Amino acid sequence: MSLREEITNLRRSILERVEHAARSGFARDVVDNSKLLEATEELLGSYDSVESRMREIITKVNGGSPPPPIHPVVDQRLSAKAKGEERRKAFLADAKSHGIEITRIKGVRYRSPNHACIGIASASETDNYHNRWFLGLPPDRYNGFVLLCEDRTGQIHRFMAASSFSDEVLPKLSRDSTGQIKFHVTRNGGRFFLDVPNSEPQPLAALLERFEDL
Repeated sequence: MSLREEITNLRRSILERVEHAARSGFARDVVDNSKLLEATEELLGSYDSVESRMREIITKVNGGSPPPPIHPVVDQRLSAKAKGEERRKAFLADAKSHGIEITRIKGVRYRSPNHACIGIASASETDNYHNRWFLGLPPDRYNGFVLLCEDRTGQIHRFMAASSFSDEVLPKLSRDSTGQIKFHVTRNGGRFFLDVPNSEPQPLAALLERFEDL
């Protein structure tokens, strides 16, 4: 397991503790664990900075030839559509490294190993929508979905919903005139939520990096 994966798993564990404390009404535990959550976010930011600096040094050592990326990086000069495609490609490659072969049906619709139809939606955080992500999937009967939320630091937060979650949530989400399913993800105190009309926001911590649910 890489250091990035260890930090990500630690972050997910702390998120779960924050949510448990919040549900149990332990305000002090929420505050303490939120501070730990902020610390892990700083670790991830520091890791990215060290990784970027190391790549710069390796490039100079190699005479200007950059090494293969240690972690998939999306070129910020690309269009929003092209960035989404790059995020999906990186996600599919990572799933394959976990022994999960996902094949494309059409567009953003994919087939998982258990023949389930899943949608993979992608979006970026912007200066106009800080801590907010607006994603969408075309109308279909999905057995699960993946949300790829890239923040302004370039980190991609990946949430993977199995049928047990999607079957409950998808019917409640808003749709536009074409039937496109709308997802609104927010981040509050380091915790991610999916806004569900006429319901409480759904915490997403348990869906973070859940490749085993695909």
